[in-house]
Amino acid sequence: MAIETSRFFTYDDTKNQDIFYRLPDHWWSRHYEYIWASHFVKKDDIVLDAACGLGHPFKYYLADKCREVYACDMDERLLDTNEIIKELEYYLGKEHIDQINLPTLSIPKFAVSDISNLPYDDGKFDVVFCISVMEHIEDTEVQLRSLQEFKRVLKDHGKLIITVDYPDVHVEGFLSLIAASGLQLVGDHDFTKPVNAITSDYYGRDLWCIRFVLEKISV
Repeated sequence: MAIETSRFFTYDDTKNQDIFYRLPDHWWSRHYEYIWASHFVKKDDIVLDAACGLGHPFKYYLADKCREVYACDMDERLLDTNEIIKELEYYLGKEHIDQINLPTLSIPKFAVSDISNLPYDDGKFDVVFCISVMEHIEDTEVQLRSLQEFKRVLKDHGKLIITVDYPDVHVEGFLSLIAASGLQLVGDHDFTKPVNAITSDYYGRDLWCIRFVLEKISV
């Protein structure tokens, strides 16, 4: 099935637990999400990792794969490299911090920002990534404003690569928000949950993970 197909992740998909560092075992979907999302980056691209998290590694993994990496999050500690290192020590243990190529931590261009009000110019990015974020936003109006902001900062035909946890995000409602935002699905899609969909009950309830490839509709 094509890499552009929007659907549930399955256990047949490529998995990689080493993404800049060894990902924790309980980050069940990230082992699949990051490696899939990285297929959409080209060397000359300017990209954004939206709501990137403090110690999450995708923004650093992208550092040598494109021209410029921007990353934003509401956590003000993002602007303090020492705080990022503390977070990485929490995930890895101080004894394993030597896994990290520390100079890479200064490559992304960071901003403290809500994704529903991004501090970037119109049409700046070739690709925007938003990995497992929307399930943490309960207000659908904020979800819609965030999608509209992603559209605004994308170049014409730029792509939004987004993943969500299901059923915290319902497919039908999210597709309605996508349509209202001026974004559209790219390529094929099938949102039937297959028997081999990756799943976890680590957080006390059954979760699955869905990927979407979206494109800015040019006018």
